[in-house]
Amino acid sequence: MSLLPLTRVATSMIALTALGPGGFSIDLESKLYETVSVKDFGAKGNGTADDTAAIQAALDWAKGKGATIHVPRGDYKIMNTLVIDESTTTNENINRISIVGSGMDHTVFRWAGSATGTMIEYKGPEYGAGGIHSYSRITDIAFISRADWNEEGTVITKYYGIAFSAKNMAYFRMDNIRTQLFETAFRLEDFLSSTFTNIIARGLGKGVIGYRNFTAGNPDDYQTGPNNLTFIGCTFSGCRDYALNLNSGSTLTYIGGSIENNGLIASGAEGYRYGVRIENSGVEGGIGCTFVGTYFEHNMGDADVVIEQGDPTGNPALPPRGFGSGYTFLGCTFNRAFNDQKTDFNIRFNTGTLSGALTVIGCGFLGAGSYEPSDTRPCIQLPTNSAARTWKAIQEGNWFSHPNIDAPPWSKTQTFTVLMDNDQTVPNATPTLVNFRKVATAGNVIGEDYGNNWRDDLRGWTAPFDIRMSFAVKVQYTGSLVAGNYAVLELRVNNAVTRTYPLVSNGGGALLINCDLNLKKNDLVQVVTTHSAGADRTIFSGPDATYFTGHPI
Repeated sequence: MSLLPLTRVATSMIALTALGPGGFSIDLESKLYETVSVKDFGAKGNGTADDTAAIQAALDWAKGKGATIHVPRGDYKIMNTLVIDESTTTNENINRISIVGSGMDHTVFRWAGSATGTMIEYKGPEYGAGGIHSYSRITDIAFISRADWNEEGTVITKYYGIAFSAKNMAYFRMDNIRTQLFETAFRLEDFLSSTFTNIIARGLGKGVIGYRNFTAGNPDDYQTGPNNLTFIGCTFSGCRDYALNLNSGSTLTYIGGSIENNGLIASGAEGYRYGVRIENSGVEGGIGCTFVGTYFEHNMGDADVVIEQGDPTGNPALPPRGFGSGYTFLGCTFNRAFNDQKTDFNIRFNTGTLSGALTVIGCGFLGAGSYEPSDTRPCIQLPTNSAARTWKAIQEGNWFSHPNIDAPPWSKTQTFTVLMDNDQTVPNATPTLVNFRKVATAGNVIGEDYGNNWRDDLRGWTAPFDIRMSFAVKVQYTGSLVAGNYAVLELRVNNAVTRTYPLVSNGGGALLINCDLNLKKNDLVQVVTTHSAGADRTIFSGPDATYFTGHPI
């Protein structure tokens, strides 16, 4: 019997017949492209060979083809950054790369590069909101790095690398990913409209860092994000510093999952320790974050969730760019169970100079085990900054294990703020009521509840019932005092002076009072000022110059 010689034929010349009615015939080469493995490019996946070049070759081949790169079961050693470069791609060309493993327990990308290196970097173009519309996904892979330990082998002293870094991209998915031992798991710059599902991130320096890339010195020249990010069923646990830190974005939605045992050790110049930090949101949307059914436990440092409004440009010389935001927690669990492993607060809410609304409904706040509750560590901490002038908070249907110690005494609370409708002349050496007025045409910001207790006829605020209030008062005189003269600001209750702020010599023209007062029902609170300039002086009525604000505590 003789065998006929086999002739090699180009796969593009072999046609495959459609399997069913309406199907299309296709050549073998195109069919093979539908499933391409990194092993087709020489990857070994044996844990010892450097697979960087082979996997990069697969990514380079897939670019522009819309191909899915399969990563079979194996342990793939990565020594240098794998780059997915879409920086020259337009949104009209949507043939994007996807990477699919064989499961987070079976396919491992193991980082063996430098401590400051990045394992996977996705580059979008430098234009437009969110840069590239990626329409791509990474799924069913474990990202594992390495760490240095102390001599006893009990504490990690150094983590290595960044697992995934993305810049200028949108419409991305990451599913079923396990990541460990990186300095940072995910760094997201100008990143939006993307979803993370079933991410298991444990034993890291930091979990997620998301931020907006402002051009130096110009807060209006930026891309976007981190906006409209959704996390579903994700776990962030055992992060040295924090689980999530999102700055200058909007609409973080976190459904289910857990955030626990984070903030174990504060490191670096930041010194941050917490579970989640939502900072400077509202630049491009009215919702800062929504947590639904999330489990918070054993975090350390500041709070399980820190909400901070400030300067999203990162440059104190530039004005804040946010517009305020709403923050919502529905059906979440907050546990503090150890006295030596706890947060100062479960939720810390600080709006800075911007507006904000906090809603907490149907949540549970447990202090158990060795944890010792204290009224200095309330479950929900409201703004204490004197500049926090327009916020509201609602908590309803929540359960507190220590209702008489660290639970909020309020169910609905908010600030009131009154301004001046015109500049005011203050005669020399004459105590004068500051002309604050609840006048709509002046654009005054009045709280819906406690603002209704403002009396224009008395130029003061009356307590609706026995209440403890925090007040912040600022009066700005035009010009500065000359040497030897003085100005005084007084906060009076029922015409009795309770707090004063003297300004002497060349100290400028601003007077400030920040104080907490216990008031009885119908107590009248007013602001009085006087000066010794020798001639009339003028109070400037600008909203950031002169104001009277208060909120219950």
